[in-house]
Amino acid sequence: MKYTAFVVSAHCPAEVPFNLGVLVLDEAADRLHFRFRTDLNGIADPLDREVIQGLPGMIESMAAEMGALGLLQFLEDTASNAIRVSERITIHADTATDAVELAFAER
Repeated sequence: MKYTAFVVSAHCPAEVPFNLGVLVLDEAADRLHFRFRTDLNGIADPLDREVIQGLPGMIESMAAEMGALGLLQFLEDTASNAIRVSERITIHADTATDAVELAFAER
Protein backbone atom coordinates (compact mmCIF):
# COMPACT_ATOMS: atom_id res chain seq x y z
CA MET A 1 0.00 0.00 0.00
CA LYS A 2 0.97 3.62 -0.43
CA TYR A 3 1.21 5.95 2.58
CA THR A 4 2.10 9.61 2.97
CA ALA A 5 4.82 10.43 5.47
CA PHE A 6 6.21 13.64 6.93
CA VAL A 7 9.41 14.21 8.88
CA VAL A 8 8.97 16.43 11.93
CA SER A 9 12.04 18.47 12.82
CA ALA A 10 13.02 20.90 15.58
CA HIS A 11 14.64 24.23 14.83
CA CYS A 12 15.51 25.50 18.29
CA PRO A 13 17.43 28.74 18.86
CA ALA A 14 21.21 28.34 18.97
CA GLU A 15 21.02 24.64 18.00
CA VAL A 16 21.47 22.72 14.79
CA PRO A 17 18.08 21.54 13.45
CA PHE A 18 17.38 17.86 14.05
CA ASN A 19 14.71 15.34 13.13
CA LEU A 20 12.25 14.48 15.88
CA GLY A 21 10.24 11.75 14.22
CA VAL A 22 7.85 10.82 11.47
CA LEU A 23 4.11 11.06 10.89
CA VAL A 24 2.42 8.60 8.54
CA LEU A 25 -1.05 9.20 7.18
CA ASP A 26 -3.37 6.26 6.59
CA GLU A 27 -5.90 8.12 4.43
CA ALA A 28 -8.28 5.18 4.11
CA ALA A 29 -8.76 5.08 7.90
CA ASP A 30 -8.14 8.83 8.48
CA ARG A 31 -5.61 7.75 11.06
CA LEU A 32 -2.24 9.19 11.90
CA HIS A 33 0.59 6.87 12.92
CA PHE A 34 3.79 8.30 14.30
CA ARG A 35 7.07 7.60 16.00
CA PHE A 36 9.31 10.11 17.73
CA ARG A 37 12.86 9.77 18.93
CA THR A 38 13.44 9.38 22.64
CA ASP A 39 17.18 10.08 22.75
CA LEU A 40 16.97 13.84 23.30
CA ASN A 41 19.56 14.14 26.10
CA GLY A 42 22.53 16.06 24.81
CA ILE A 43 20.68 17.04 21.63
CA ALA A 44 18.25 19.64 22.92
CA ASP A 45 18.40 22.24 25.65
CA PRO A 46 16.48 21.07 28.77
CA LEU A 47 13.72 23.68 28.28
CA ASP A 48 13.34 22.80 24.60
CA ARG A 49 13.41 19.10 25.48
CA GLU A 50 10.43 19.53 27.82
CA VAL A 51 8.34 21.04 24.99
CA ILE A 52 9.54 18.49 22.44
CA GLN A 53 8.69 15.57 24.71
CA GLY A 54 5.09 16.82 24.90
CA LEU A 55 4.76 16.96 21.12
CA PRO A 56 3.61 13.35 20.52
CA GLY A 57 0.75 13.74 23.00
CA MET A 58 -0.25 17.06 21.49
CA ILE A 59 -0.22 15.62 17.97
CA GLU A 60 -2.30 12.63 19.06
CA SER A 61 -4.84 14.91 20.74
CA MET A 62 -5.05 17.27 17.76
CA ALA A 63 -5.46 14.34 15.33
CA ALA A 64 -8.38 13.08 17.40
CA GLU A 65 -9.99 16.53 17.21
CA MET A 66 -9.20 17.51 13.62
CA GLY A 67 -8.82 14.14 11.96
CA ALA A 68 -5.49 12.92 10.64
CA LEU A 69 -5.67 14.69 7.28
CA GLY A 70 -6.92 17.90 8.90
CA LEU A 71 -4.00 17.90 11.33
CA LEU A 72 -1.44 17.32 8.60
CA GLN A 73 -2.90 20.12 6.48
CA PHE A 74 -2.82 22.37 9.56
CA LEU A 75 0.84 21.50 10.19
CA GLU A 76 1.76 22.07 6.53
CA ASP A 77 0.12 25.49 6.65
CA THR A 78 1.28 26.70 10.06
CA ALA A 79 4.34 24.79 11.34
CA SER A 80 7.29 26.83 10.19
CA ASN A 81 9.20 28.11 13.16
CA ALA A 82 10.50 25.90 15.96
CA ILE A 83 8.70 22.76 14.77
CA ARG A 84 8.57 22.04 11.06
CA VAL A 85 7.21 19.30 8.84
CA SER A 86 8.85 18.17 5.64
CA GLU A 87 7.34 17.93 2.21
CA ARG A 88 5.14 14.88 1.67
CA ILE A 89 7.04 11.64 1.21
CA THR A 90 5.50 8.53 -0.35
CA ILE A 91 6.18 5.29 1.51
CA HIS A 92 5.24 1.86 0.15
CA ALA A 93 4.61 -0.73 2.86
CA ASP A 94 2.23 -3.55 3.75
CA THR A 95 0.78 -1.75 6.79
CA ALA A 96 0.83 1.74 8.30
CA THR A 97 2.91 0.39 11.19
CA ASP A 98 5.49 -0.91 8.70
CA ALA A 99 5.42 2.47 6.94
CA VAL A 100 6.18 4.28 10.21
CA GLU A 101 9.10 1.99 10.99
CA LEU A 102 10.49 2.30 7.47
CA ALA A 103 10.19 6.10 7.40
CA PHE A 104 11.70 6.40 10.88
CA ALA A 105 14.65 4.15 10.03
CA GLU A 106 15.37 6.03 6.80
CA ARG A 107 15.20 9.45 8.38
